[in-house]
Amino acid sequence: MDVDLLRPGMIPIAPNTKLWFEFLIEPSLLEEHLNNPHADPSATELLIKFLYSSMERPKDLPLIDIDDLMDNSRIDKKIEYRKRKKYECLTIWAMKIVSFWEWDLNILQTRVPISLQIIFVQDLLDLVSNGMNLIDFESHISIEDLSQLKDEQIFAIALFHRWTLNVIINYTLSKKSSFTLGPVQDGNEDVLLKLEMQTCNWFKGLTVSSAEFLSQIMYDYAKYKFFKAQYEEAGIYFKKCKKLNMNLTPSLFHKIKLEELNGFCAACSSEITEKSSLLMQFLYSTQTNHNKTDNQIMEIPMFLRDALELDLASMLSLGKFTASRDMLLHIHTMNAIRRASVTSGEIVLLPPEDYVTKIKFNLRGPEIFLKDIKLCTQIKDKKFRKNIKMFVCNVLLKCPKNLVKDILKDGHEEIHELFGDEDIHKLLTLPEDIPTINIDMSKRLDRLKITQINNVNVQKVLLKNKISIEYDSSNLRSLLQQLHKMDVDPMFSILDINYEWQVPLPLHSLLMGLPNGLFKFLVIILIAKSKEMIKLNDFERAKLLLREAETETKINNNIMYSKIRQLISWEGLYTEMLQFQYEFKNFAIGDLVERCKQCLEFVQSDNLIPRQEIAEQCVLTLLNVGEWEYLTKRHYNCFKLPLAIAYTCLDVNKFKGTKKSAKEVWDLILPVFDYGYSATNKRPLDGDPQCTQNRVLSQNDIMRVFLSLRDQNAIQIVLSLLAKIQNVLRDESAMELIMPFLNIWPVVPNNMSIPLRNITEVLGIVLTESLKYHPNHIILLKLKGDLQYVMGHYSSAMKWYLEAIVIVSDYFARPVLKPMIEDYVYKRMMKCCMQMQNFTQAAILCLFQEEIDYATAFKCASETNSCDALDEYYDYIWDISLLEFLIYWHTKLNHQEHRQKLLKTIGALELNANNNEEIKREAANIRKLKFLRALSQQYVHP
Repeated sequence: MDVDLLRPGMIPIAPNTKLWFEFLIEPSLLEEHLNNPHADPSATELLIKFLYSSMERPKDLPLIDIDDLMDNSRIDKKIEYRKRKKYECLTIWAMKIVSFWEWDLNILQTRVPISLQIIFVQDLLDLVSNGMNLIDFESHISIEDLSQLKDEQIFAIALFHRWTLNVIINYTLSKKSSFTLGPVQDGNEDVLLKLEMQTCNWFKGLTVSSAEFLSQIMYDYAKYKFFKAQYEEAGIYFKKCKKLNMNLTPSLFHKIKLEELNGFCAACSSEITEKSSLLMQFLYSTQTNHNKTDNQIMEIPMFLRDALELDLASMLSLGKFTASRDMLLHIHTMNAIRRASVTSGEIVLLPPEDYVTKIKFNLRGPEIFLKDIKLCTQIKDKKFRKNIKMFVCNVLLKCPKNLVKDILKDGHEEIHELFGDEDIHKLLTLPEDIPTINIDMSKRLDRLKITQINNVNVQKVLLKNKISIEYDSSNLRSLLQQLHKMDVDPMFSILDINYEWQVPLPLHSLLMGLPNGLFKFLVIILIAKSKEMIKLNDFERAKLLLREAETETKINNNIMYSKIRQLISWEGLYTEMLQFQYEFKNFAIGDLVERCKQCLEFVQSDNLIPRQEIAEQCVLTLLNVGEWEYLTKRHYNCFKLPLAIAYTCLDVNKFKGTKKSAKEVWDLILPVFDYGYSATNKRPLDGDPQCTQNRVLSQNDIMRVFLSLRDQNAIQIVLSLLAKIQNVLRDESAMELIMPFLNIWPVVPNNMSIPLRNITEVLGIVLTESLKYHPNHIILLKLKGDLQYVMGHYSSAMKWYLEAIVIVSDYFARPVLKPMIEDYVYKRMMKCCMQMQNFTQAAILCLFQEEIDYATAFKCASETNSCDALDEYYDYIWDISLLEFLIYWHTKLNHQEHRQKLLKTIGALELNANNNEEIKREAANIRKLKFLRALSQQYVHP
């Protein structure tokens, strides 16, 4: 039976169950209740109840929006009604519960919805403010002397900023969305009047030492820096924290786990000593060119040892690492032995053929082999020694006879420890090696006309290979100097080293006009490698390479070098704009907007102009940051589409949308999909340098613009236009796509020939790309569900509708608000379930609509070939009429088991028809959320 134990008036309840207002009447009950391991309600439930109740507003005030909570300009208005004793008492009791958790932020953030966490930390700041405006977070910066604050004020400020750092990490990882808080019911207000004189006693708290306090703050700040990939700075604070921790012990406040701290230090390479574990030393060694690797203890995972072998071989061949020539063979031997020790039953892995070859062709091969075997024979484990014996035997069987004799000759104690005299005799009497056949290849080479390559050409090839894989400018300069000294052909082009390298045409033209030399080669390579990094989405390295190229041009101030420097600067801006587009919400904009505007000022100049791709990206960037008014004052024939979208965004936000602004975008996009329009009139944006006005964009043009949109308003404008075209072409009211701004678009002319499939495909691509950057956008999620619904993909449609409901309900933590999930969504979900023959689910979804469709609900409930869980969903039904029909239906079919379950469900006290509306509504909300959670487990997380 589903009864809300926190809400008075719901019966029955167990004798040991406490109603929430009892804790307000008798304060001592709270501590006693929280110390009960089986407390009912739990501490979490009580905290959520107290916080929700403290947020109830008078009926004449609007609902609280999450934006209000984080907007400092609205704080005074919010505090105005929360200052009343009614709300302060509930807040104090919430503080007591969190203090029972010893102010552990991990518990708070894993058990309490994020909206209530915001309320809690703001209430804490307000409670200790004592006349100061601590709830205005910006005021914390102006506090110069913390000693002037009271202990409780310092504690609250520190806790708030620790919570901020942690919630950023948890919020990003969990991908939760902000939402509008709904109305919350309060309990009996009369009992709160008895607590009018109640205040907090901060002196009952525990004293925390400054070292504990500083250590905890450093640890949280270092974790935040680590999360932001600022490992060097994080390592500094982790090291300081570790130093403080040496003299501290875990306490009620100080809860840093030493294992975690050591792990963070190792990850940041902040401290590795000889006492560190072998694995830690190994990982640190891989970051410091393998200067201290110990291969005597076999505890390092095999995949890491393999990676070490490959890394060393690569670095030795490229000259990046110097070591004894026998070091690599030692590693080969130890890895081969390690593989032999990893067995399954009686199966021993054979040594690889290339390893035996390395022993044969290395003068010290037998000596190294025996030396490493000797290290392993010191291990006394019988199974391990048996495996090593099999390994040595397999190696010897693959070696030439003379090499076997060298290895088995008298005096090698390590071999005699593994093999007896009889075994050694058998190995020595093995048949001679099979004779090899020598083939004279000289005649074949002559026939193929292969000529010998002279040493200079070999060096050139090696230098070019090194240049192609090098990304450090100083190393590149050195390599190019060596190449330039080899009398390079005057017709030689540096881009011939790698045919994948590309340099933008304006820069290519200017640089190719310069004579061959170090400056020309170096700048071209730096620019080409930056483009290579852009393709790999490594924008930071691309920007670094371009900055180095720009620095090279400062050696001369003549006009040619100035032009090259300006063009490189624009390429750097272009790279940063692409990075903004790729990273979007995680990108710090800085002065990017101003630089885009400055770049656009050159577009219509008579002198040096940025290439069209850069100028278009500037327009798109300004569109994505909301600089619509600036764009509407500019006129560029080449960028009509993004400018028209900006005009429509401005119009929709200021004047709620007009047909005039929308028609400009409509007229640009509609002809692109019209197959009847002459194909000769369509051209790519960069195909015509004059950008004439009488030609139509190509589909590639509009897709490039659409897929570059990141602003929510611009995305909704484009999607609503495509949805409007789709609705008109489909011409079925039951299959219409629903979203804002559909009413601003003109009608589609009758003489146009637009294929529905083409529109649907483009809409799907743009919508999928938009959801990558706005995964919690409810309108986009519902539109994705609509699109899947009209295409007949019913299971996928359910998934996307439920994704939207998950966000609105904060993962089913609170009721679903009607304005955000409309009736048509539930109706389409019901039809999806009917199409999939999940009729019981469909019947319950009929109850979610404002006007319940009983005819469809009864029809679905009476279906006998349902493919869902049938009676397992009966506990989720709250509507008496549907329950009564189901009882009648199962009685008619003589389904006694189903009938008994329904009778038990309908007999629940909270479903009694005589209950007040509040109890009925609460019972319905609980069952709705449970049912939606069950659907989510089936369709969203199967």
